[in-house]
Amino acid sequence: MGPSERVWLSRLNLLCTSIFVLEATFKLIGYGCSEYFLSGWHKFDFTVVVLALPDMLDAIGLDAILPPSVFPTNLLRILRIARVARVLRLIKSSKGLQ
Repeated sequence: MGPSERVWLSRLNLLCTSIFVLEATFKLIGYGCSEYFLSGWHKFDFTVVVLALPDMLDAIGLDAILPPSVFPTNLLRILRIARVARVLRLIKSSKGLQ
């Protein structure tokens, strides 16, 4: 994979993470904290979004805020896999996509 493809993948990752952060924020505002956290899927989504924030900070160059020892690289790879679960959940819940 060349450098230009890595740049585009990084930008796409940043875009998707930003969308997921906005989605979680709007749902928290709309449902309220107590109602939002009643759903197991909302808890899962929130966890994935919170754990994706260090990767997002790294992508936009704010990784100096968090020391590297807080989120090791292997952990970030595992969290990226967890974000794929969100897409699989969407496919499972949408009969039109099946």
